[in-house]
Amino acid sequence: MEPLVLLLSFLITMSPFASCASWVATRFALGGIARDCEIRHSWLTWIPVADYWILGGISDHCRMAARGQKKSARVVLLILRSIQALLWAAFFWCVIGGILDAFTVLEKGAPDRAADLMISYGILDGLWWLFPALVLGVVVFVRKVMALYDLYATFTPEKRIGYLLLSVCPVVNLIALPLCLHRCREDRPPQPETL
Repeated sequence: MEPLVLLLSFLITMSPFASCASWVATRFALGGIARDCEIRHSWLTWIPVADYWILGGISDHCRMAARGQKKSARVVLLILRSIQALLWAAFFWCVIGGILDAFTVLEKGAPDRAADLMISYGILDGLWWLFPALVLGVVVFVRKVMALYDLYATFTPEKRIGYLLLSVCPVVNLIALPLCLHRCREDRPPQPETL
């Protein structure tokens, strides 16, 4: 039983470090692919919401190069991700505000009223923002999968399905997404005739 406990404690302890390392490796790969595709402002991959603009730009570039289709995935991804971030901010604002109001009332000596405030104004008001954020999160995830598919289909057509499944699988995507993007970066992107 002790080795299992040690393994679990190691994984829990190292999880934030692995997540940060994966984020940095993914940003390097995505920025490199954006530079190879001649997308302006590739440094935006380091900004959490703006990185969807770059991913959408790579998707647009791939669609133009492979099929001659001019799409606006970058605009759609950026708008959806921005709205999702605002909904999450509103949710946390409500919950934290409700908790702070409860502490203020608790200091005044009304513990029953504090619990009511925290539940009604914090958590219940926050739920009005949570559900749209979760639904929009699914939409953003689907659009991200579509953008990754465009990227993989253009750079590595024979491995596109495998790379896509590895990139979105929750268990292995911390390792797989940066590795798949780095493998794509090794290939030169096709250049469209006109952008």
